[in-house]
Amino acid sequence: MSSFHHCSAIVLYCFLSLFVSSKGQEDTNFTSSFLWISDIHLEPDYGTPQAINHHNHNEQCTLTSANETFPYGQFGCDAPMLLVEQTLNHAQQVAAEKGGVDFIIASGDFCRHGNEFVDNPLQSTQEIIETVIEMVQSRFPGVPILVTVGNNDLVPDYYIDVEETDNNTMLELVTTAFNDTFISEQEVSSFRNGAYFSRNISDTLTIISINTIIYSREHSPDQQNIEDPFGQFVWLKDQLEFAQTAGRRVWIVGHIAPTIGSYAHDNLWHAPYMTRYYDIIKEYFPSVIGGQLFGHLHTDEFRLAHDVYSSDFDLFMLRKYPLYIASSFTSIYGSNPSFRLVTYDVDRADLLDYDTYYFNVSNPTIPPDWIKSPSFRESFDVPDMSRESLRSIINRLAAESANKTNSLWETFISRQSIYSPPEMGPCLDQICRKEWVCTLSSIFEDQYEECVVDTWNPWEHSSVSVPFALVAASVAVVIVLLGCIWKIRRCLLVRRNYEIQYDDDEHLQDEDDNFESHRQSMVEITSGESAAATDDFIDVPEIT
Repeated sequence: MSSFHHCSAIVLYCFLSLFVSSKGQEDTNFTSSFLWISDIHLEPDYGTPQAINHHNHNEQCTLTSANETFPYGQFGCDAPMLLVEQTLNHAQQVAAEKGGVDFIIASGDFCRHGNEFVDNPLQSTQEIIETVIEMVQSRFPGVPILVTVGNNDLVPDYYIDVEETDNNTMLELVTTAFNDTFISEQEVSSFRNGAYFSRNISDTLTIISINTIIYSREHSPDQQNIEDPFGQFVWLKDQLEFAQTAGRRVWIVGHIAPTIGSYAHDNLWHAPYMTRYYDIIKEYFPSVIGGQLFGHLHTDEFRLAHDVYSSDFDLFMLRKYPLYIASSFTSIYGSNPSFRLVTYDVDRADLLDYDTYYFNVSNPTIPPDWIKSPSFRESFDVPDMSRESLRSIINRLAAESANKTNSLWETFISRQSIYSPPEMGPCLDQICRKEWVCTLSSIFEDQYEECVVDTWNPWEHSSVSVPFALVAASVAVVIVLLGCIWKIRRCLLVRRNYEIQYDDDEHLQDEDDNFESHRQSMVEITSGESAAATDDFIDVPEIT
């Protein structure tokens, strides 16, 4: 590369660094849609004595009157058959109105909570999963379905022995249950090997479904000493390498997100597995990895996970990884039943926007009165679902907290709980907001703790916090500009020196217990968790 072209590249890079995120990419590229469903938790025995009751909700799920009073389920109960049918019916209708969907992502937990307590739990779990798959396929014939295994799709909850490599009972169960969704023997073989697989969706997009249960802190038996359960990390890196070589984009789909929870604020994965996962991810983002899609939390959330500090850390090139978490069909933990229709850029395989459809389960009508919420872009006034958009949202949430205003926070919390009643989770006080922004800005629990203690003390002096943020942002822009100017000037000087010393171009330089206590922990985890991130003017605690 000539020095002139090198200088031109620097100028172009500096310009794009400042302005590339100001406009969405949807205008010039072909877009299409896919359906995203998660945490269905079908309860086939709702309204009968055989239904599973949950924690403090007494016997409301087993009452026969429940089928008349709350035919689509209720807070504290998993999803009745009628709810799953009606939700898929409406998804089918919406998809048809938009010209169809390219594929369906189902991010885990097809089976009800507590299925280990019924007679013949292995058979029951398989039958429930197969029932849901058949219900989806009957409404979307011929549409590819990409599944991922959830903790409640195993018996007991979270159980899978990673040292049982031959004829693994749980792997055989889920492989058989999901069999009708696989399109090749290679997918079947891969899933039987560790409950993971990859599929090329189009000429540009590959979706990788990973098994996240083996990394969970609730996983049983306790086998966290195993560095690479089922060899999935090695396999994941190989898949990303293949995609990079072929010039493809990848979305990673799983059930439990590699992050902290939004309630207990502790790691959802064992920390060494989270570290290894992000060590792999950082090599392929954003050139290869275009999205990370998870479930498990039953709420509509996002994270902006940031790069763990390393030897090649550069403050101005801090990598950030957008991560999205889907809400649930079931209303067991207080959110309304919902599904998503996601718009994506077919050529670039970028996620652009999504619409959430829901109904008020506590005030049911027959049929349900479905509501389309404002889309992600409309709700947060952003151009797309990129990392720049997430950073903007987090910054504006922080600024609103400092100003003690509520508009964006009301939007965020309403969407997070799928517009369930206000008593299910208002967040209009500073403590709640502090916790949320630090959750959105952290990967590990120690980062979160440092963020709460150190980063947000200035909130008590709200009159200076926003000006400080603006000053900090301005200083950052000035530094970037000065750095660019310095690089350009240095480049031009080098070019001038080249011209003095040489006459020909050949000299120019080129360039991842106890059974009862485990069950109790599951209630705390699956009652809603969330994940990790960073932003521009919120300090990121250093990871050692």
